[in-house]
Amino acid sequence: MFEALAFGQRYLNQYGVTTVQDALLKLDGKEAYVGGPTYMAFDQSGKLTLRVVGALVWNTQLGLEQIDRIIDARERFNSPRFSAPSVKIWLDGVIEVHTAALLAPYLDRSDGYKGELLINPKLLNEIVARLDSLGFQIHFHAI
Repeated sequence: MFEALAFGQRYLNQYGVTTVQDALLKLDGKEAYVGGPTYMAFDQSGKLTLRVVGALVWNTQLGLEQIDRIIDARERFNSPRFSAPSVKIWLDGVIEVHTAALLAPYLDRSDGYKGELLINPKLLNEIVARLDSLGFQIHFHAI
């Protein structure tokens, strides 16, 4: 991953790009935020030339119990060139595979299917209120 990051930042830097967002700092099966440790190690070694602003991915299979881990990740991923001040919440999927939540039925289906939200709206309100009270920015994926 270090080689890919080095290549990517050289490419971006040559065009004057100094800051990027990584909107996919997610949990893997080992409960670690993928990407974050790489950025931190690169920054600590003096090799990170970009400023990277990350969004920690909200696991839609879990509830408010994951907030402590998200707070911990924000604290750990906080260096001069890398931070994770926001949380990305997927509200739905994508049009192509009928996972986006729509107001009207999909035109290419005959069953009236409109897709589904990944998070109950009442729970979403609780999540956003809590994250906001903790100073997080909120990044939504929504079609």
